[in-house]
Amino acid sequence: MEQLTVKENIESLGLKKSFELIKNQLDDSKNILNTANLLRENKFVFTRTWDMEPCHTPYEVKPLNWLANPNGDDEWTFMLNRFGYLEYLVMASILTGDIKYIEHGKYLMLDWIVSHPEITLNNSTRTLDTAMRIDSWINAMVYLDRFKLLSVEDYKQIENSIINQIVYMKDNYIPKYTLSNWGSIQTAVIIRVIPMLSDFKRKEEIFNWAVEEFETQMKLQVYDNGLHWEQSIMYHAEVLHYSLKLVYMKSYPMSSNVKDIIYSMANALLYQMTPRGTIEAFGDSDISNVIPLLNLCAVTFKEERFKVNNCALSSIENLYEMNKAQIECYANLSSNLVNDFNFDGFDSGMFTSRSSWSDDANFTLFSNGTMGSGHAHADNNHLSIYYKGKGIIIDSGRYTYREDDPRRIYLKSSQAHSSVIVDKVAGSIPNSSWTYESYIKPIANRVKHKNRFHFYQGTTLSRAIPHFYTHTRKIIISDDGVWLVLDDIEAEGKHSLQTFFNIEPSVSVELTDQIVNLNNLKFISLDEELKLNDQIYSPLYNHIERNKQIELKSTFNNRSITSKLFMNKKFTYKQVDILRDNKEVIDNDFGMAIKIRINQEYSITFIIIHDELYNGRKNLVCEGVTFHAKALVIEEKKNNKEVYILST
Repeated sequence: MEQLTVKENIESLGLKKSFELIKNQLDDSKNILNTANLLRENKFVFTRTWDMEPCHTPYEVKPLNWLANPNGDDEWTFMLNRFGYLEYLVMASILTGDIKYIEHGKYLMLDWIVSHPEITLNNSTRTLDTAMRIDSWINAMVYLDRFKLLSVEDYKQIENSIINQIVYMKDNYIPKYTLSNWGSIQTAVIIRVIPMLSDFKRKEEIFNWAVEEFETQMKLQVYDNGLHWEQSIMYHAEVLHYSLKLVYMKSYPMSSNVKDIIYSMANALLYQMTPRGTIEAFGDSDISNVIPLLNLCAVTFKEERFKVNNCALSSIENLYEMNKAQIECYANLSSNLVNDFNFDGFDSGMFTSRSSWSDDANFTLFSNGTMGSGHAHADNNHLSIYYKGKGIIIDSGRYTYREDDPRRIYLKSSQAHSSVIVDKVAGSIPNSSWTYESYIKPIANRVKHKNRFHFYQGTTLSRAIPHFYTHTRKIIISDDGVWLVLDDIEAEGKHSLQTFFNIEPSVSVELTDQIVNLNNLKFISLDEELKLNDQIYSPLYNHIERNKQIELKSTFNNRSITSKLFMNKKFTYKQVDILRDNKEVIDNDFGMAIKIRINQEYSITFIIIHDELYNGRKNLVCEGVTFHAKALVIEEKKNNKEVYILST
């Protein structure tokens, strides 16, 4: 490692920053200054895009106490000690030219150091938060140096503390971190920061260990499709962000395999982006804007596919982190989103499709994967729907990690997702903030995309007492704005069934004659009793809203096959016959066909067959088309028919 002092390394990074570009391009200056003024009074808010547990309510901490917990949630204390809010104080000084803001940031850093002469385990020194704190301090030091606010003694005091914290992280590293976002964030920060520091006794040992561990983590934590195994898109994004820093800073000679894994994570995140530019609140995630992080991916890999639009960089997170060369690199890239609209994550059980990359596109998320970590929710066979760019059917979010809040359990439950419950017993039953009494077993997924049509099929096995049951959900989608959802439940004996769909709070909801109007979409249950419930939705940690929930009810004996439609309000539908050998009309228990009229010259017919044809003739006919398949679409334009086989 090149032997420069920490001051020399920080100065080198600072010289690459452009205050002029930041001032000219930075958006949301009013919010930045308001937040910075609160922070100067030690009134803390945690409102950055990737703050793990945000809190928009200001809480004053006077006198400073790094174990403060003003709202009773330990996560607030953890956020306080991560120091991510320093970027608001830095940017406020750049915007105004007044150093009082960034000076307060330095004061907070030094106060933490004085308050922690020795690093011992408590709520201000968890190892994850320690890594994030070090990263935040290094970022702020680059600007403090540019403002000439760091003395030789300041440098010495901060560097000694960082070294002590790095040694503390290494000495308190436990085996489970190899599989956890906690571990990969820690090792990524150590790798990034150690080369900047002066020599210390264990420098080479800890650096070499961190490199080996990080490369192991990337290979173990990330599926081949690029998604992080913990089943939370937010924590996926966190690991990606810290890993990207190692790529663009060239912190060590990274193997091509690991660099490819980080690239695959960026690509997976791109396909999780909804038309709003956010992610869904999948698992323990918030509705977070992913565009700035994708901008960083575009610059890091010099890859046009990650540049979502051609707007100039304006977000605080991009302009705070990037140097002048990166900002200029971004400006010289063109936005060139790929002509592929589907993500099929068979390893993770996460699938998405969209009608286009525009902000008024239709978007579908379907998930049926293994549990992952404690951040996973009871969301097998879950469906999220965005229509014309707006969320309609959504994941209900997380709200809190507090064990004493019953909303935590509810928001992890099946009822808070597009799911089914048999005999009022869900297949996955959360019993604490992080654990489950039982968890459903995903059996298989089938997926097919043809032209503008998509097919998803997920099967699960519930082993929750008092009975076993299987649930197969089949979904056929047309990019025109049609979703046919079929649920096939098998359980011996007589049972009750509930099916839930949770509606985004801003959607206009109107129930008329068992049809639910959802903005410009309508929901129709073809064979179940329907009602609307009042429920809760959490787009952000510490934020709760009221929303409406569709609940469907029915009873069945041994097997239940139920169908429902989401489609444009102007479209019409009718059920049509399926003939066997072009003579005998098959029973609805064997198969179904729905014809949707888009306009006078265009219609589509969705066909789903439930079972094998194991007796008699195998040829089936619908709308004059002969077929042998489990799922297909007949597209008819001006009497010309095209057939798309989606499952055989």
